[in-house]
Amino acid sequence: MKTKTKEKVYAERQHDYKKKKEEIFKKALDSVPTTDEKKQKAPKKEA
Repeated sequence: MKTKTKEKVYAERQHDYKKKKEEIFKKALDSVPTTDEKKQKAPKKEA
């Protein structure tokens, strides 16, 4: 029984970690497009 509870706890930790990672990733993606757009516009002006 102890191993089952440990596995459940481990699974829950992994799930929470994935959720946090996804939230951080989404925030990063939200902030990145603004810089990407500037980088894409600059070469067009130069060319």
